[in-house]
Amino acid sequence: MLLVWALAREVRTLEAVSAALASGESQADIFRRHQVWRSRVNCVNAALRRHPHGYWAALLSRLCQLDYVVKGRKSAAGNVWAELEQVLLSVCGINTVSPSVT
Repeated sequence: MLLVWALAREVRTLEAVSAALASGESQADIFRRHQVWRSRVNCVNAALRRHPHGYWAALLSRLCQLDYVVKGRKSAAGNVWAELEQVLLSVCGINTVSPSVT
């Protein structure tokens, strides 16, 4: 599914940019190296502020598993589209997991 590939590509960029920023590199140099267009700088900065560095690596792993399901290499308990929706909402900072009521 092309959508999973495109999302994974963006997440790889965010993970690399986040790691470079954490190491103290200049944001302008990082964005130039990772080809973050000037028109996308605000969007990328907003995503990076929304989540800590480790989040992007974990999300990339989740997308890898989703890609396996899409390609039929792994079975899934749920719906692929529902999982993709959860991933996209997570990137937006929306927690869809309800807290348990005791």
